[in-house]
Amino acid sequence: MDVDGAPCAGPGSTADCPAGQGCGNDLRCSARALACATTASRCTPGEGGACLDPEGLHSGVALARRCTDADRVCGSWVIEPCAANGFACGLRSGGARCECPANGRELTVRPDGSLAGALPYPSGAAAPTVCSYRRLSDALSAAAQIVADPTAVATVTAVGVAAGGTRTFSSATGETFPLVVRERVSLMSDGAAGGGSYELVFDAAGAASAAVELHSGGALADFTVRNGGAGATADAIALRCDGRSAPARLTGVVLDGRSAGGARLGHGFVVDGTCGVVAEDVHVRDMAVAAVAIDSSAAEVAFTGGSITSSGDGVLLGDGRLLLDGVRVASNAGMGIRANDDFHGAPRVEVRRSKVIGNGDTGVALVNASEVRMTGTTVFANGAARSWGGVLVASHVARRAGGLVLWGNPPAAGSVEFGRNRIYANAGDQVLALGTPSTWSLDGPVSCGSDASGPRFSTIGCYDPTSAGTLVPYRGLVAIDAGVSATNVAWPETVTPSVTTDFYKYGGGSVTLNPWCPEGDPTLVCTSEDPVP
Repeated sequence: MDVDGAPCAGPGSTADCPAGQGCGNDLRCSARALACATTASRCTPGEGGACLDPEGLHSGVALARRCTDADRVCGSWVIEPCAANGFACGLRSGGARCECPANGRELTVRPDGSLAGALPYPSGAAAPTVCSYRRLSDALSAAAQIVADPTAVATVTAVGVAAGGTRTFSSATGETFPLVVRERVSLMSDGAAGGGSYELVFDAAGAASAAVELHSGGALADFTVRNGGAGATADAIALRCDGRSAPARLTGVVLDGRSAGGARLGHGFVVDGTCGVVAEDVHVRDMAVAAVAIDSSAAEVAFTGGSITSSGDGVLLGDGRLLLDGVRVASNAGMGIRANDDFHGAPRVEVRRSKVIGNGDTGVALVNASEVRMTGTTVFANGAARSWGGVLVASHVARRAGGLVLWGNPPAAGSVEFGRNRIYANAGDQVLALGTPSTWSLDGPVSCGSDASGPRFSTIGCYDPTSAGTLVPYRGLVAIDAGVSATNVAWPETVTPSVTTDFYKYGGGSVTLNPWCPEGDPTLVCTSEDPVP
């Protein structure tokens, strides 16, 4: 008498089994396995099945008729509701299963989302939650497919972190660096609205040169990019223009270059192509070379709010246009704004309502600039490590200046603006102009006075006119083979600016200060940063 249970290799076959038995899905011979194979009721879990309409007819997507292993011998057909739970029946797994429905151009990433390429085949839909992506890399790949249509845009949004919580994306969590944000793709989080934090920790070893590859016309918002251990040959963001001019956009972003072990990225980002960057409330800190580097005549970088701090140089500008509005440039080891000191470009610089404070070398150095607009800005307590001039100017005079350096011909008429600035308590000279037969106009308004926004004039002050401890006496304003007109400017150190203590000229230099603003600025304190803005 034959007994069920002999092993077999082919479910549905009788080849390995005694007479009257067949091979079951459990790879055991039995009479029951033969019976379900003979009546065609046997099914293989995960294979076959059909997508049905709500009435159970074929060619729908509301229901999935699929085989499960509830019956380990013969398999068991079940009808799974898809549409009722937010899914659609599909066959990508090899059998009929409830899969994520097609989605539009708004892609969601959340901690309880799913990995691409496996059931339920996430589409980035916000609901059901398993249809969201778990990894940013997967969502960005899907976004790139969407924007292959030149008229399409796509948004990837990370969500799901409670207020006060943090979610980290890194190679350790399955991300692939760099994260590529294509043209017309926005990568953002709900951090600003939800109170949670989202961090990209750049911990990739190998060839990745940046945490994020941001293309012309792409955007990154409400993320912190942290260094997870890369060195100065890598940057936080690699800008890719692809020959286009549309700027990349950063909003509510922190670029932190220092890793827990002390390694530092080279730059927050470098602009050297046909496109620029628009940055709103962006904070760049702890970069080894410079927080931001710009060297393209075609590009513009515009910061509104935010800060540029604790890096090598703050902004390193070779060519192109820089706009800072309400930005704090502070505590960088080198210069705050270092423009074209290798003489190869014609940069354009506009600094409004900003603070350049406590940098290790000159606060603002502009060489051969083709546009200079500086208004409502404080330049305070910067160092003066570099010596300017020397053999590069006709008189061979060299000076150190921690405030503002203007080297070369002034821009054409209409491209210079200077007013309501406070340049004080910097090491060395406060303002140094050199190397031009033309005259820089730093003149204030015809009448001094104040309005609702404060003093209408600029202030130059808090310098050491003696040589005690400094080897040379420093001045508020010095011209070396250059002309400067700084009328209607306040000099709080004295009522009458004097060549003995307040200004000086060398070689073919000239300085015009009369008339000045005798009332001075009563809110200025030489030992502290001013409160505005």
